[in-house]
Amino acid sequence: MSQERLSNSYIVNGITYEATYGRAINPETGNYLTDEEFERPAESIQYKTVRGRFKPKNTKKPNAKNKQILRYPLAVLNESTDYLHIKVLEYEPIGRGLVSDPTRRQNKKSGKSILQDVILPMPSNVQDGNTVSYSDSNMNTITASALKNIQNFMKAGDSLTDNFNEAMGRAGNAVKKGVKEAAASAGGVAGLQSLLSKYFASQAIGVFGGNVSIDQILAREDGIIFNPNMELLFNGPTLRGFGFSFKFTPRTKDEAEEVKTIIRVFKQYMAPKTTTSGAASATSVTYLGTPSVFELSYRKGSGEHPYLNKFKQCFLENMSVNYTGEGTYATYEEGEPISMIMTLQFKEIQPIYDVDYDEADTTVGY
Repeated sequence: MSQERLSNSYIVNGITYEATYGRAINPETGNYLTDEEFERPAESIQYKTVRGRFKPKNTKKPNAKNKQILRYPLAVLNESTDYLHIKVLEYEPIGRGLVSDPTRRQNKKSGKSILQDVILPMPSNVQDGNTVSYSDSNMNTITASALKNIQNFMKAGDSLTDNFNEAMGRAGNAVKKGVKEAAASAGGVAGLQSLLSKYFASQAIGVFGGNVSIDQILAREDGIIFNPNMELLFNGPTLRGFGFSFKFTPRTKDEAEEVKTIIRVFKQYMAPKTTTSGAASATSVTYLGTPSVFELSYRKGSGEHPYLNKFKQCFLENMSVNYTGEGTYATYEEGEPISMIMTLQFKEIQPIYDVDYDEADTTVGY
């Protein structure tokens, strides 16, 4: 091999490749490596958990529906190995109850309809984030007084069908009391009349294209505004999202086939499902089934990782694969890219609630 070709090379996992054909070379001589010289991964692992689930093999058909555990890299796992374990399961609808239990989507609550297991190395960016939604709320004293008395008025008439006269009397008293309280909040009857006149004036000016509020009028005339009684109020929970990026640099044909199957698995199970079931056993043209769900867990050896965060069941929202992981297109002789980057974006199906932390464990929780 000429020196010019040797200079156009790159290194992946300690192995030098020439860029033209993507073949492994000896950096000192520039010659192609033979099969015996090329470094191969460890043999098939014989690692098993207590339940005997981990029995992966090296050879698998390039079909996403095989039941064997997929893994990258093809290397030995031991009790000190940290990795990301992803299970693919059938989606279980909420059902006729329409509202699910807060802990229903915990990984441990899932059924046993596991479609596929995938073992991947720990991603380079391991992090979590919990968010709760809040919003600012304003309510001045006049509005609060009016709201309270409207509620009192409605409560006063709740027995209208039982005793009409008595109910109407209670409602009338509630109205009188409400007017007095509103007037007191506005600084007396004169203050209430002044506010009403300003309100109608601001509405009338809108006819001519003006946009003037009562607060603006008060600020200009008297240098005051309504006290907004601002408070931050709980708005609701949010759903967490997780993004992962994995770089594949297969070293053998078996490892390249494994990577291809892993990519196909995620593509296949994130896709909507055609179905022949439904309210009227309609064809797939009418209905589509929910894609599969994914259960993610950080693992250490045969058990749960003793420190890192946990996940609830997720959907795979987005997936992308870059088949030129080194910035240039290069493949092995049979077309397998020498470097690929797979990016996965998951989103949990259910928010995190306080009851999710009731179970004692050694991790940081969700």
